[in-house]
Amino acid sequence: MPEFEPLREEEPVQVGVYRLIGRLSPDVFVGTPNLAGTDESPPPPSSSAADETIPPASAEDGSSLSLPSPSEVEPAPPSPSPSPSQFESAPPPSAELVVVKLLHPEIDQERFLRLIEPFQEVSAFCTAQVLGSGLHDGRPYVVSEYIDGPTLERTTATGTRLRNTALHRLAVGTVTALVAIHQANVVHGDIRPGNVVLGPDGPRLINFGIGRAMAGTASATTRKVDVPAFTAPERLAGAAAEPPADLFSWAGTLVSAASGRSPFDGGSMAGTVNRITNGEPDLPDLGDLRDLVVACLSRCCCGWSGRPTS
Repeated sequence: MPEFEPLREEEPVQVGVYRLIGRLSPDVFVGTPNLAGTDESPPPPSSSAADETIPPASAEDGSSLSLPSPSEVEPAPPSPSPSPSQFESAPPPSAELVVVKLLHPEIDQERFLRLIEPFQEVSAFCTAQVLGSGLHDGRPYVVSEYIDGPTLERTTATGTRLRNTALHRLAVGTVTALVAIHQANVVHGDIRPGNVVLGPDGPRLINFGIGRAMAGTASATTRKVDVPAFTAPERLAGAAAEPPADLFSWAGTLVSAASGRSPFDGGSMAGTVNRITNGEPDLPDLGDLRDLVVACLSRCCCGWSGRPTS
């Protein structure tokens, strides 16, 4: 299973009704629902372990820890420093893992929460479902389903390339997610290899909606900068995220899965932006997906309207 790190001393242990048990990256945490439903720190471990469970805590050696599956979990003996990725017994069904993402405090909080709400209605099929949102110490947060698996970015970084059937499965799974997102009249807005998780039941899109909601609420100093290698040219020119831009980013992500790099890699941010706006994509062998990918990467005289729809 993917590894996550112990919480750091300065990081929260509770956000809303979720108890945090580890960190994936700065301000992105793994958690479980706190059945007590309070926004307080969990109580310390009991000295008597005969009839109480050991609550998760941070490992003191700073090592990365992964969460075992429920079938592999065994009762943990009393310990002054239990691992954050271990339970004394298998967690109940309501204690499924979630991802909690804390956002910048300067975001227009009320508007952000209003914009993120529609994404909770998107089908969870092929996506990491948005489960909720709220405020924690003056910072907006978003809670989504935890997907067990590496990101496409991490997978290709190890030298793995997807070909033939594997590439088709990635294409079908991710475009199915896009259909669900677009049918809900919303846009992902940030499709790239780092936002595709290769889960046990197929690829899943994660972090959908967050980029667009932040773009609609952030000030000039806090606005998120898209990864240009997978950003549609109209977005680089300042246009809002729309479904055709998602298709451009989707096609670039497929190319990355097959080649390990963006189809517009220019060696630097400036070089990549120039290639997206003025150059042609560098495509590997995509089999019968090639024509579709070329159409989605279109930058024709009619603009993005020449791209297919999901």
